[in-house]
Amino acid sequence: MAWAFQYGSNASRGRLNGPQRLNGHASVQGPAETVDDYDICFDVPSKTNRCAASDLVPVNGRKAWGVLYEIPDEFIRGERSDGQKTLAQIEGPRYEEKDILVRRPNGAVAQAMTFLVRPGERKSGLMTGVWYVSWIVYGLREQGVSEPYIAHVIEVALATNAGAGDPGEAERAHPEPLTPVAIRCRPGSGFRKSQGVLLGQSVLAGKRPNRGALSQFFDTDFWPSS
Repeated sequence: MAWAFQYGSNASRGRLNGPQRLNGHASVQGPAETVDDYDICFDVPSKTNRCAASDLVPVNGRKAWGVLYEIPDEFIRGERSDGQKTLAQIEGPRYEEKDILVRRPNGAVAQAMTFLVRPGERKSGLMTGVWYVSWIVYGLREQGVSEPYIAHVIEVALATNAGAGDPGEAERAHPEPLTPVAIRCRPGSGFRKSQGVLLGQSVLAGKRPNRGALSQFFDTDFWPSS
């Protein structure tokens, strides 16, 4: 068994344990923050998520929160021949495995592994999306991570999109669609456009957004439990 620190959309146990991901093989051990200074960012194109996905980069004075999971070794690395996926397959070739020290709420420090974006794959000028950021928000809230940190994640997402290039430039750097729901959310779904990213009032308030308007963008039938 291995301990894995997940800081992005896989902070949601519902998503990580969904049938298209680890299919129930990840056991939640609770929240944790990085011992070393890191901050979350959105700097890598993701075809699966149709937007920029998350990464951790060194930033003085900041700590990144995530969720600690216990996962069988055979679901961490390599490829499986039974149709199920390993964590490495889920993260994809733009990420690489790294050891990381994390601190649990009781102060205990644990050695874990995580996946960070390979330096050569990091890009600027990308946009992330509510369907992706919402998984992070739900996953962190489910584990009791502080609201100031969750607000910081949302602020980073907003700043990322505010700094994105014009659509032509962005698409040259990132061939996958960047904002697929921008014109496809149903009227009344509760979403507003703010600095280039669609962030629903429901996400900010900790409530579930309209699933019918978003379900096409999720690769699992599981929905976070809170």
